[in-house]
Amino acid sequence: RRRKARIIMADPFHFFMHPQFPKPPQQTLALVGVLALATAPLFLNDLAYLDYPTVTTWLAVDWGSKLLSGGIIMAFASTRRLAALPVPGTLTVSLLIALIVATILDWWFSPWLIAWGNDLIPAPAKFGFTYPNEMIRLLDLGPGLLLTAMVEEVLFRKVLFLGLMRGQLSRNAAAATSIILFALCHWSMGIGACLSALLFGVIAQIIFIHGGKLWPVIAAHWIYDFFWFA
Repeated sequence: RRRKARIIMADPFHFFMHPQFPKPPQQTLALVGVLALATAPLFLNDLAYLDYPTVTTWLAVDWGSKLLSGGIIMAFASTRRLAALPVPGTLTVSLLIALIVATILDWWFSPWLIAWGNDLIPAPAKFGFTYPNEMIRLLDLGPGLLLTAMVEEVLFRKVLFLGLMRGQLSRNAAAATSIILFALCHWSMGIGACLSALLFGVIAQIIFIHGGKLWPVIAAHWIYDFFWFA
């Protein structure tokens, strides 16, 4: 037990793949089920965006799906532990600068990428609402987008990534899977939006793996979305 604790504290990546601590099939299946349950709201919510949602529908579905996904993560011990698990890494100034530069480049490149994707296959989402007042708009751009950034980064960047490794995937395979699922959860926005999210996912996952901290990628995600939707 003490050796197990030392391995977890020293390097949780190593622990998840360590042959001394294999996971029973039923535990792995249960964890995969919880991960699927937590991820589902972020895919299903886009169905509400296919037919010109009202601002009330938009806010209820967008905020509600994020709260539901975050609630599922916290409701189950397996995902709650993954969310709280310390991750090894050193967050250096060079990593922060790389995150800032890469996020700016992705934000700058995204309009072209989205336009190209919509020319190829039009995005299924249809938006036409306006905010009823400035307070609702600021609530959505501020706390609303921060909620989105927090839930998506905790789920895809950490919980899903570590959970897949616990299911015996390699670190690279787990990272690739979580990045692709993060991109695909933007499916209603079209191919271009998925590719833009894919680029950001690669950036964020690399920073998280090497830096060991989520707050920089949450901040970058929120700022990216704020200036995109403002």
